Amino acid sequence: MKSGPRRVDGDSRAGVGGEASDPESAASSLSGASEEGSGNERKRQKQKGSVGRRRFGKPKARERQRVKDADGVLCRYKKILGTFQKLKSMSRAFEHHRVDRNTVALTTPIAELLIVAPEKLAEVGEFDPSKERLLEYSRRCFLALDDETLKKVQALKKSKLLLPITYRFKR
Repeated sequence: MKSGPRRVDGDSRAGVGGEASDPESAASSLSGASEEGSGNERKRQKQKGSVGRRRFGKPKARERQRVKDADGVLCRYKKILGTFQKLKSMSRAFEHHRVDRNTVALTTPIAELLIVAPEKLAEVGEFDPSKERLLEYSRRCFLALDDETLKKVQALKKSKLLLPITYRFKR
């Protein structure tokens, strides 16, 4: 059920201090022709309602898409990184993309290896979804990160060019 603008009691278009909410109602309240003003207001409400725009509706719930390969991990990581750089908060960025922090933390080594040292990908090998899970591939990518690459990653994290997120794996 749609309801029009809120009114308290009686004709309160002019407000307490003589202020009006819009120029049309101000003109009608100043002229003293209350019948003509209410007719115009009804027309305006009808026109506004016929446009078909929702003002205070809930946003539509979108389904999350499961990431199935290394390219999907990289794409999701870059989206979250861009949002993080705008919002300056990792938790808000994860919330915005409807992704759990641990999910990103578990797949971060894949994205960081692809960004910082794509040449090491040959050392790790290709991801085959029929043979292993994405988590196992992420573990292999984590083990492929050597000291030099880790230093590059840490420098990029400090300059906010990578997500400052800690790994969920131990050596």
